[in-house]
Amino acid sequence: MDTQTLTSRPAATAPVVGMGATQVFPQDRYPYVVVAVSRTGHAIWVKPLKTVSTQTGHEPAGRCNGFPVWDHTYTDAEVKALVDQHAEPTKLTRRGDGRYRPVGSGELAFGLGQARYFRNYAD
Repeated sequence: MDTQTLTSRPAATAPVVGMGATQVFPQDRYPYVVVAVSRTGHAIWVKPLKTVSTQTGHEPAGRCNGFPVWDHTYTDAEVKALVDQHAEPTKLTRRGDGRYRPVGSGELAFGLGQARYFRNYAD
């Protein structure tokens, strides 16, 4: 998923409960987990994961102009342990291009297969 751009065709990944997912913005990535899948796989529901920080025992991947840069791919154990239980699930539907997007959102895409957090606070 790291080399996948918003214009490339996504890999054919069948969603399953417990699978990591990543909300893809032009510069940032936010981690989610699949919590439900429709019978046909056309709709899935995801919950956000808690982002890693020094409070979760993690360190930034580096610094940019003195600001922390976080780049973390969640392990299976972290996906299970860091689910935000208080968050409401977000419904995503598979669009004609094969990408999953929230209902009512035309541009925002989710990648399936891994949960990743990337945030550069210098941007």
